[in-house]
Amino acid sequence: MQRQSWFYVLIFGLLSLSEVYAQLDQSSFTATGRGGMATTFATDYHALGVNPANLAVRQNFRDPRLTFGFLEGNISFASNALSRNELLETIFPPEGATGFTIDEKFRAFEKMSNKQVSINMDITLAGLHISHPKWGGFGFSITNRAQFSARIGRQLSEIMFLGHNASYFDLLFLSNGESVPNTADLPDDIREQAFAGFVSNPTDAKTYSQLLSGSRISLSWFRELNFSYGKKIIDAYNFSMHLGAGIKRLSGIGLVELESDGEKLTGSTFSLSPTLGFGFIESAEGIQQPVFELPNSSLFQRLMFAESVGVGYGFDFGINMVIRRNLYIGASAVNIGNIKWQSGVAEITDGVLREIQGTGLNNYNIIQANESSLQFAGDKSPLNWERDANAPATTTQLPGIARVGMSYNYFKIFQIGTEVIYPLNSKGGNLHEPLIIVGGDWQINRRIRLSTGVSIGGNQGDYINIPMGIVFTTKRRRFETGIAFKDIRSIANTQNGSNISASFGLLRFKWNPRFLN
Repeated sequence: MQRQSWFYVLIFGLLSLSEVYAQLDQSSFTATGRGGMATTFATDYHALGVNPANLAVRQNFRDPRLTFGFLEGNISFASNALSRNELLETIFPPEGATGFTIDEKFRAFEKMSNKQVSINMDITLAGLHISHPKWGGFGFSITNRAQFSARIGRQLSEIMFLGHNASYFDLLFLSNGESVPNTADLPDDIREQAFAGFVSNPTDAKTYSQLLSGSRISLSWFRELNFSYGKKIIDAYNFSMHLGAGIKRLSGIGLVELESDGEKLTGSTFSLSPTLGFGFIESAEGIQQPVFELPNSSLFQRLMFAESVGVGYGFDFGINMVIRRNLYIGASAVNIGNIKWQSGVAEITDGVLREIQGTGLNNYNIIQANESSLQFAGDKSPLNWERDANAPATTTQLPGIARVGMSYNYFKIFQIGTEVIYPLNSKGGNLHEPLIIVGGDWQINRRIRLSTGVSIGGNQGDYINIPMGIVFTTKRRRFETGIAFKDIRSIANTQNGSNISASFGLLRFKWNPRFLN
């Protein structure tokens, strides 16, 4: 049996890239302040990927005919297990921080068992919206979207943080050449001498799929060129209806679907762009081993200009109905399509874990994990890498979602509403459960608009978010900027459950040229 680090590289090498991944709600900074609610609120190119019917909606004659913007984004880190300080230290580990003691590792394993971590990124490089009274509304945008989420089952959590001290291994090998039973009352000074854990009875050893029971790790990252169109099809005094559709060309940057039902791997696809530092080397035995080594390019270059490893197309459909000019009812289905992953695809195979080396993670910052933390040994490599250029490509569905929302606009001063965002599948990066939102906007004056609300579900379980945002508009409404946060509770939260996020829009312009009247 050959000792390898395959399983470690698969799990922790993947998570080491998680500084850029996401939860799927595709929020612009104008929507983040409402917790992502946008089905009946979103306007201009902010409606792309949300509800294309809104491209044709005009609330009054002052609405701009032309809107364009650059460098808008939304980034968030969320966990229903970690407090604000723990989450901040996970993202930005302090210098000189000491690692967990053995007792702290036991507490960390219990704390993270069956909990979720989600990391979110939407960066719009450029967006454009043109509205015409006869032709309807046209929208275009270039956006990088990434959605990452991980639910860590109890067995995997124990091995992650305790390493060879996990109860799964009944025998510990010590540095003095002796071996001792791994009992619950084993003194810490003996555990500190251990360098490996072993399952002495082969029939007690579990497969990777059994160890991953209750865990799910998913990622979907692509660059999106979106073109959408909306048109008003009914225009009566007290009722109007708008329909919209969009098509987007997708360049796949990353894909992970790793999940087990406890008996077999129900998700086993893995592909990352080489720009992210993912590759393979061949060992002396001829085994293809995955490696993660980031290139010298800047983080911005890696995020915005990563090399594509897949191509696909997606479609969006939406409807927006306006009743008595104040009540808005909308619904949409977005991300209907698939991506063909043409290179860099690994299929994960099952195996049996007998031995492990390493004391596990020394803090919650899995971003800093390395092969010295854990090295697994089994009877089969979890990764089956196929380098044959003629091998068939892997096609996966996009993480499709359905949105249903309703809102009421009170004299252009208040707009309040509710919305449900529902996952249509469990593909990479999609929501684990429906996201339910209640919120709205308050136009304080012509220049300042505040947003807030509450949201629950999605990838955060029963943790309740309280978002808040502010948008500032110049005198003639030609320039707009703003910032929003998904959860202001996390600013003061010292208990479990946090969502640290920021959405921003710096360069957003509006205009009413005569040729569009």
